[in-house]
Amino acid sequence: MKSIDRHVELSNGYRMPILGFGTYGIPKDTVESVISKALEVGYRHIETAPIYMNEKGIGSAIRKSGIPREDIFITSKIPPHIKSYEGAMRVIERSMKNLGVDYLDAVLINNPVPWGEEGNDYSEANIEVYHAMEAMYEKELVGALGLSNFTIEEMEPLLKGVKVSPHLHQIGVFIGHSLDAIRTYSGNNGMAVQAHSPLARGRIFKLEGLERLAEKEGLSVAQLAIRFPLELNAYPIVKTLHKDRMRENINVDEPLSGDTLKALKAYDEDIRDYRPPGAKSVL
Repeated sequence: MKSIDRHVELSNGYRMPILGFGTYGIPKDTVESVISKALEVGYRHIETAPIYMNEKGIGSAIRKSGIPREDIFITSKIPPHIKSYEGAMRVIERSMKNLGVDYLDAVLINNPVPWGEEGNDYSEANIEVYHAMEAMYEKELVGALGLSNFTIEEMEPLLKGVKVSPHLHQIGVFIGHSLDAIRTYSGNNGMAVQAHSPLARGRIFKLEGLERLAEKEGLSVAQLAIRFPLELNAYPIVKTLHKDRMRENINVDEPLSGDTLKALKAYDEDIRDYRPPGAKSVL
């Protein structure tokens, strides 16, 4: 079965397509066209967030596609600066309204702390936000709950303070940034791992030797980078505006050779200074 058609069963039995299409940075006036192309190519997992400011266009593309809602998995996120029960409830309700849907497949806490406040303790606030997510989950308005960019130390108090254990953890997993300890901890606690930024926001293409390894595997460098997290049982969120690259990015079905995977893992100390825009966390 092709990767684009494969699903992973989360710890609560909910099924998620293993390849997701991300919408961060896609302007609201072009996102409808981009998502329409992605759905035509075969993507069935769309990742968005209120701070992307493009939910309405995504919803419009989904409706116009004619694809049944139940065949499309939508991941959304609580913005980093929202750290209250009431705020989280409002965000989820507004996202559903903007997207024009009556449920979300997954909702994640986008970051353990607001951007720029790394080092501060938001443990209690994150539990409060998560309780709001649990309330929506119990009403069957959300199919799965998750986290994004949490360290082990930030996950530990949350896991002790919630009723429904998270089903997902979205972190930056890419060549040179495997996050082995966090992936293992997440998996041991019932969380499937989503891999955002598999191309490290373009930095992958600056790593020496990848072209040779990609050629050996019969892949482009981008395909090699997208295949890498899959080898680690992490499920990539990919993004491009171009239909030909959308098609290229889903052709990652074949496992990498052991020698290639070993070589890719050897990059793990080369890209530690990666940062998502506006954040200090390496996740």
